[in-house]
Amino acid sequence: MTEFKGIFCAMATPFTPDGERLDEQATRRLIDWLIAEGVHGIIPMGSTGEFASQDEGERKRAVELTIEHVAGRVPVVVHTADISTRKVIMYSRHAEKAGAAGLMIVPPYYEPLSEGELFAHYQAVSDAVGIPIMVYNIPSAAGVDMGPRFIDCLTAIEQVKMLKDSTGNALTLQETIDLCGDRIDVFNGWDSLSFLGLAAGAVGCVWGAANVMPRQCVELYELVSERGDLAAARELWRKMLPICFFLEREGYVAGVKAGAAIAGMEIGPPRRPILPLPQRKREDLAKLLAALGIGV
Repeated sequence: MTEFKGIFCAMATPFTPDGERLDEQATRRLIDWLIAEGVHGIIPMGSTGEFASQDEGERKRAVELTIEHVAGRVPVVVHTADISTRKVIMYSRHAEKAGAAGLMIVPPYYEPLSEGELFAHYQAVSDAVGIPIMVYNIPSAAGVDMGPRFIDCLTAIEQVKMLKDSTGNALTLQETIDLCGDRIDVFNGWDSLSFLGLAAGAVGCVWGAANVMPRQCVELYELVSERGDLAAARELWRKMLPICFFLEREGYVAGVKAGAAIAGMEIGPPRRPILPLPQRKREDLAKLLAALGIGV
């Protein structure tokens, strides 16, 4: 049985220099690097993976390539969200057939939905697949805030086994862990709360910054969750936190892609309308990464 814990990299999607096509060779290089650096799982087509800017064919090819190249070395949990239940089921069945270990699903966005509609949505996807689902709660992007008590209700759905909490609210994360952490694996999904989330009992982090500093993300998890060495973890976190703040403040996708390049992993530009990080900000990011020994 697949174990879901540790650092799951919300993997960036490498594009060709014009941003128009998936760069398959860069994708393979990125996967190999992430696994060599110790990440415990990979999540393609998430927010950091720019899923919303890709068409159906691009999304499916990227998923197939990722699962094929990972080749069972770590679990692959595919983000299969869309704005209709029908499309989410289609993407989810495709991911399962391709060999995904699990699915991550953000609520349908744009149209406000009731809790009854959200429950029915996740229930329908669960009924259509046979692999675990990670509910992705990110109110700032999805426009709906699924509070701890509603997350507790979702645990009644057969395939709902995990949660990515991207509320950015430490109290909400703690309450969710306390309320239903015995029935659902709760991952922190807000970068600047990673240390606090792990210390509070999250089983791991779904972390886009792992595209930039994967070894350090893994080390933080090991220090807090496996060794209980909070003093060493705080010292490492002191250098990591400014990078997390930078990415949250200056443009996440552009920052991750610039940071990966600084770390020696060129994965192309973001896709428009997102623009590459301006040179001045790239230099600021390089200075923060240098404190971790990255890019020097």
